[in-house]
Amino acid sequence: MDAEMPGCIYEPVAVILSDIADSSDSILIKEARDWPTPVKTASGLSERLSSNAGWSTSSVECVVLYRELTAGATFDAWRQYVASVGEVALLIGSVSVRQERQQRKHCEMGRLTITGPKSLWAEARSTGVPIEGRIEALSALAQTEPEDVGRYVVEELSRDRLPDQWRDALITFAEHLLVEDALLRERFRQLLLDYAGRLRLSPRPRTCYVVWSAIRTYTSLISAAEAPSLLPLLGPPDPIETRLITLQGIVHLFEKKPAEDSKSATELADRIYELANKFLDIDWLVPGEKATIGQVATQSLAALGDKRLADCVSKVRSLGKRWVTRMIAQKLEVLLEMWNMHEDAKQSETFSFVRQQLNALLR
Repeated sequence: MDAEMPGCIYEPVAVILSDIADSSDSILIKEARDWPTPVKTASGLSERLSSNAGWSTSSVECVVLYRELTAGATFDAWRQYVASVGEVALLIGSVSVRQERQQRKHCEMGRLTITGPKSLWAEARSTGVPIEGRIEALSALAQTEPEDVGRYVVEELSRDRLPDQWRDALITFAEHLLVEDALLRERFRQLLLDYAGRLRLSPRPRTCYVVWSAIRTYTSLISAAEAPSLLPLLGPPDPIETRLITLQGIVHLFEKKPAEDSKSATELADRIYELANKFLDIDWLVPGEKATIGQVATQSLAALGDKRLADCVSKVRSLGKRWVTRMIAQKLEVLLEMWNMHEDAKQSETFSFVRQQLNALLR
């Protein structure tokens, strides 16, 4: 690292380069150290190499990664990249350069070993590998083989007598999966809904986080027309509380456009109104989860275009609690702002109705 550049990007980053000829290594390192302008992205680094040293963009692949994150979420991208390239030169600042030119490459940092895709699949499938290691392997593979990883996760979640810890890890990991195949998505979301419904009855500690993850993923996979399928998750805690996360999911479903007609989801709207009416009661108005349920239920009614939103607004005004008024007003404003970015939503009757109710609330 250049001592005269204290703010230089090279202090916190590792730059990984591949497919570099032996004769070019020392030139490359000097180029990297002497560049006056720090480079933060793989594409930027590739362009710099192409323009400064004559290497073609296609022959140079690179990843720029913040060193402080190599043990965290983005380490998987670094791991997968190193596993996939044939020849690797590793430059961390100007401290060390190590090249490994073997058919099967290993690049170690601390206790972690980077291997090729076949080895990653073996690690992901092995019951002898700790669950954390299996999930790390799947995360790395998901960078280049997302459909295969998605198919594997769905198949695993479909198994009978799946070990609880492995099941929980897969459900949590699945929140970050991209599944595009229509048939696979259908199986995937049905599994998630089934697991959410079953596991919300579990007394096991920390299962709530798995249930919430399943609900978030499920709502990201369904359309607004399928919102009524969330009704069972709006029941009382048994023992896991799922009402708040489910209401938030319902709002998310209608971010781009409000419901055309709340009558198409009558039972869902009725239950949401019950929650709003209950938790906007003076006895529940202590900042916390229950009060938040009342606020998000009111926002959900607005998303559904349910006319009972006006009753909730009247009730909030009668309470005379400024903090409650402020919180609900903010949630209605967020909804209107999201709809305002979509012309169809702006022209809808629901948009006008919710804006009218917001004005009434703040009057």
